[in-house]
Amino acid sequence: MMGSEVKAELLILFHNEPEITDTLDGLAKRINKDVKTVKDDVEDLVELGLLTEVKLYSFNKDTDLKLQGEISSQLAEGIAEAEREELPIEKLRIGVSIIDDLMIDGYPTSSGVLVLGDPGAGKALFCQQFICERLKRGECGVYMTLNDFPESIRLSMMHMGCDLKMYEHQGRFIFVDCYSMHVGMKSSEKYSEDPSNISNLSITISKALSEQSRVGPVIFVLDSLSTLIQRSGPRPSLEFLRVLLGKLRAFKSTSLFILNRKAFHPAIMAAAQDITDGVIEMKIEEDPSGLLNYLRITKMRGARHSTAWVPYEKRPDRGLVRKSEI
Repeated sequence: MMGSEVKAELLILFHNEPEITDTLDGLAKRINKDVKTVKDDVEDLVELGLLTEVKLYSFNKDTDLKLQGEISSQLAEGIAEAEREELPIEKLRIGVSIIDDLMIDGYPTSSGVLVLGDPGAGKALFCQQFICERLKRGECGVYMTLNDFPESIRLSMMHMGCDLKMYEHQGRFIFVDCYSMHVGMKSSEKYSEDPSNISNLSITISKALSEQSRVGPVIFVLDSLSTLIQRSGPRPSLEFLRVLLGKLRAFKSTSLFILNRKAFHPAIMAAAQDITDGVIEMKIEEDPSGLLNYLRITKMRGARHSTAWVPYEKRPDRGLVRKSEI
């Protein structure tokens, strides 16, 4: 054994520093030898029992991204296959009259709809109204917030007569808090994530959806896609949206994605509209009497609907209300 200069240097190294652990590359550097010269002698010392070999595991990000791409493709193929088979789509009244009046046959379940609108048009208010009505009808909710603290959303929905804390206590509502961490605050929610880490965010949402789907049908809200695009970039965000929509379809969830219609290049807006099943569009126009709000359903896959612009007002206690109802 001592006839090898490398073995001798290795033994001196470990006698001097018996607590060290290192890779083969690291040991070679410590005694100024190349890896090939050291490899056989290290294996001999392991066989003699003088060294203990310990395997280390590390995460391969490239493989992870490849697998996510494969999963995304499989989800897309499954969706395309379902569309080719023209599977029947269940439709219902959602309890938001301004939308129900425009849906001739009812609102399609398991659909992903883009809520596209001007700043201040009431996009978040509409989503909160939507999820509030579905919670009252026994469904569950997952609300991913990037624009405000969950507590502010609880307060807003309380004004509409929707006590989120009660539904949370019943296990029927969960926040995915992506706002607190961004502003340097520690989240008190069960699920929270940095939205710039798309991979971890996808895993966190999957956990929340899985938990809620065991209780009942799930309504999912992303508030907002605009903020996600600003933080993570258009391409990763749109790919995330595509994969997320596949997951939501697998869970048979109805989902809403908020997007500012004036914030991005038309190509980005068109791509987002193409990915989703439907588009509810909201705009604000100037009038001598003040600002007027209008809403229409631009598209809704698998459901007949009116595309006419309908005037509405925002009511914190009721949500969006058609002017004829006031």
